[in-house]
Amino acid sequence: DDVLDVLCRDGKIAAIAPELETEAEQVVDASGCVVFPALIDLHVHAGEPGHEPRESLDSLARALVRGGFGTAIVMPDTDPPRQYAADVRMLLARSETLPLRLFPAACLTLARKGEEPTEWGELAEAGAVAIGDSRPVHDTSLVRRALLYLRPWGVPLLTDAVDPYLSRNASAWEGYYPTVYGLRAMPAEAEEAMLLRDLLLARLTEGRLHVQRVATAKAVARIAEAKAQGWNVTAEVSWLHLVRTDESLGSYDTSLKVWPPLGSDDDRRALIEGVRSGVIDAIVTDHTPYTSEEKVVEFDFAPFGAAGAEHAFAALWSELVRPGLIEEGTLLRRLTSSPAKAFNLAYAGVQEGAPADLVVFDPARQWTPTREEQASRAANHPFLGVELTGKVRATVIGGRVQYEAGR
Repeated sequence: DDVLDVLCRDGKIAAIAPELETEAEQVVDASGCVVFPALIDLHVHAGEPGHEPRESLDSLARALVRGGFGTAIVMPDTDPPRQYAADVRMLLARSETLPLRLFPAACLTLARKGEEPTEWGELAEAGAVAIGDSRPVHDTSLVRRALLYLRPWGVPLLTDAVDPYLSRNASAWEGYYPTVYGLRAMPAEAEEAMLLRDLLLARLTEGRLHVQRVATAKAVARIAEAKAQGWNVTAEVSWLHLVRTDESLGSYDTSLKVWPPLGSDDDRRALIEGVRSGVIDAIVTDHTPYTSEEKVVEFDFAPFGAAGAEHAFAALWSELVRPGLIEEGTLLRRLTSSPAKAFNLAYAGVQEGAPADLVVFDPARQWTPTREEQASRAANHPFLGVELTGKVRATVIGGRVQYEAGR
């Protein structure tokens, strides 16, 4: 809560003190703002390679830094998928040219078919920070082998824990509002059943399991039980599941059609409590870009996914921190130190000698996102036209100002 100056030099925080008297090449006015570490996103999707009209790596990087992110993990569901060590090295090399750090997750199986395994050890040695197919894996034996095999590298196995048979053709969870809206729905047990399988395999193997995009109260309870017993499990939740419920699906806005679907208010409350308690380690954007041609169709035919890189933190601040549902420090931990620990990423916070990866955030700035000002190519931004309170004024990565509002 102190009013301090921060001096960055040679990519690191050189000094933190009141009224520093030194010349700098570039000055960011942070009056009225808070300064915190650049955010970490454990779950983004890129259009490149294969679907660049949705999102290139350049546009993804610009969108992320506008949203306050300095590090992001890119899922392997590109075209072709990221399944070889050369693919991993290619993304790491490409990241060197971008204004933030992108790290690769790599495929569990060839072509993400859930059948023939990729070379897990080679992928980990090449720099993959997680392994998973970005879709459910039916083969229980394969999941067990992966959890065992990855242990020496400390690389987590990613699970998308929704049963593909119970969820077939569904775009919502069973409940009051989906029934009223006439949406095809699935039971919460679709998530719970597959999650239980993978949690039990994590216990059996003592391997590292990371549960992606937790969506229901039942899943939160199962993860809490596993953690209480000391199983090596971490979990994430999408920002949109913390600020919206299935009641909002009555608009049939396809930018709200996400996977897993938005849940009930009880689910949302359980997810928020999971974030508060630490049962859920990370909040992610699950940034999933699509073009207007793909998304502006009937709700049943639209693909799942929402773009969130630019607006997620401001929405979380507006709808969770300001009403007092989550404390500021808790929100920041779930977007910085906790995800870093879950994926073995370097993290030093804001202190002298630490990497100068910082966000200057104006907590009182009122603004409304518009398509004209967005950096992302995506057309499926659920918070366009929604008034928010709190805006990133600047993002500094490696001591360089990579984004500053108004410039």
